[in-house]
Order: sequence, then C-alpha cells, then structure tokens
Amino acid sequence: MISKKEVEFFDENGYLFLDKFIKKPVIKSIKAEIASTKKRIKKSSKGFEVLYEEDNSLRLIRNPHHNIEFFQNFVLSPYLIDMAKSLLKSDVYVLNSKLNVKPAFQGGHFDWHQDYCYWADQFSQPKMISVSIFVDEIKPHNAPIMVIPKSHKRGLVKVPHR
Repeated sequence: MISKKEVEFFDENGYLFLDKFIKKPVIKSIKAEIASTKKRIKKSSKGFEVLYEEDNSLRLIRNPHHNIEFFQNFVLSPYLIDMAKSLLKSDVYVLNSKLNVKPAFQGGHFDWHQDYCYWADQFSQPKMISVSIFVDEIKPHNAPIMVIPKSHKRGLVKVPHR
C-alpha cells in the first residue's frame, strides 16, 4: 500500500516514483517471462501485436496480458490494483499493457508525449494512470522515461507528432 504522503505527492506533481515497490524475486520472474515471451514471438508472432525496429529487432509487445497468463495475473495483482485505486481514488480496470523490450541506446526512440493523448478521443477526462515497471537498473545515463512535474495540471498538450 502507498502512504497518504505519496498520494499527495502524486496529486500535486502528476507522477510517483516508487523505488523497490516490486520485490526482486518478482522482478526476476518478470524478466524470465519477458525472455520466454520474446522467444515465443521469435518463433511466431501470431496472436500478438508487436512492433519491430527497422533492423527487425523486437521493439514493443502490446497487451501481453491478453495472451500470457503470467502477465494477466501480474497486471491484476492486488498491489498494483490497490496502488492505482489509491492514486485515482476510484475503482480501476486495466485498459492496456505493453512491454517495451528494445535495448537501451539501440533503435528508435519514443517521442515525448502525454499518455492521455492516445485515449483522448475515447475518454472525455484523463482519469487514468500509466504504471511503468522498470526491470533493469536505472541510472542517469539509461533513464527510459522523463516526466514534467505538474504537467497534468495543464491539460492535453498538443505536440506536432501527435
């Protein structure tokens, strides 16, 4: 469970970073399942929605929780659901999931965006959160995400590539 102070930080800043929220044995299991999923897709991507880099390396797997029981159980795990409920102060459901599997410093990048821009035509209000789970050690030189504190208070920002 997350603390009241963490919820207040999220409300004010629009993000929350929880270091070691998911225990090492679970991270190890996630990494093993990612490796297994990548091997499965290499044999056949049938039934999966995947994106590839220009060099044909795997970049992203969309909604693995639809195909793989491990990921379905993980995204519905009480500690993730309870955290989301605490932050949104309402019931929640899983809209989608994805595995960004591209290696650091290789292939293309993901342009800056607000996650809500992908859903704005379907949902009138941005009452949603994105949960990112980093399974590799994060250091300043390989940080996979940047946040702009309090940007959630500015509404949907129009950017040229969206």
